[in-house]
Amino acid sequence: MIKLNIVKNNNLKLALLAYIFLFTSFVYLAFTFISSTQAAGNTYYVSTSGNDSNPGTQTSPWKTVSKVNNFNLQPGDTVLFNRGSTWNEQLVPKSGSNESSRITYGAYGTGNKPKLTSFQAIGKSYITVTDMEFNTGSTNVVLLSNSHHITFQNCTIY
Repeated sequence: MIKLNIVKNNNLKLALLAYIFLFTSFVYLAFTFISSTQAAGNTYYVSTSGNDSNPGTQTSPWKTVSKVNNFNLQPGDTVLFNRGSTWNEQLVPKSGSNESSRITYGAYGTGNKPKLTSFQAIGKSYITVTDMEFNTGSTNVVLLSNSHHITFQNCTIY
């Protein structure tokens, strides 16, 4: 026969409830922290004064859009192009992403939006392009084929 001792002391009951509350709060916060850190990716920088053999950091940026196109970005990664710069190249993402962790292309620094000739996504998903300018001087500035959840924010396209 198993005999259970029932806690009759109110102070002990409150201490037990506080312990349970603190433990579950800790588990919740730890899970939230782990989930949010998994969604964050790396940030890479591109500047016309960079070098494609650089690591793509802000102090040692890549130089060409071709380097970006051939780099295997992971979900949550961001590529930032230097404001005031122009590349006579088209941005063609090599990889797409997923709903919880988009790949983002944007701008850093001061000045006009970075200018590229065009954007092409074929079979890609969950990509955000923000604060950029695309201008080929002709048609097909943006080409999306078999792609979904491609978002353009504050972009100039003509």
